[in-house]
This record gives sequence, C-alpha cells and structure tokens, in this order.
Amino acid sequence: MKNIFRRIADFFAINKTTGIVLLTILLFGFGEELWSAYIPAYLNVWMYASPQYLLITASIVGIVGAAIFYLLVGAKGKDTPQQEN
Repeated sequence: MKNIFRRIADFFAINKTTGIVLLTILLFGFGEELWSAYIPAYLNVWMYASPQYLLITASIVGIVGAAIFYLLVGAKGKDTPQQEN
C-alpha cells in the first residue's frame, strides 16, 4: 500500500514540502467554505460588542496563540544538551 502512494507521489512530483503546502491550501479552502455562511452574523455581533469584550477576546486569542507557538517551536531548544567547561 505504501508503494502505491509513493508511486503516485513520484508521478505527480510531490515531495514532503509540496504535500504540506497542498494540504494547507486545501484545509484553508475548506475552512473558508465552512465559515462563509456565518461571517455576516459574526461581523454583526462584533460591531455591537463592548470594548471590554473585544479586549478580553483578543487577549485570550493572543495567549492561546503564544502557547501553541511555544509548544510547536519554542520547546525545541529545551532538549539540547548544555556544554560543560
């Protein structure tokens, strides 16, 4: 089975990087199609929201984004061995 996927990938010249880009574009496209029906109502809610609500929401999004970034990128440096003098 793995050989079939490898042959298809070789035929279409899809390496690891190309596959990741293709998958990312596909997922963003699906996300856009799923949320396009809800965007007008979402923007209507944000237009009448209080400034405190917007600040709290933006803070939560920023904290969660920073935590995800730390888990994916920032934690890689912890496992490197320290050099001794």
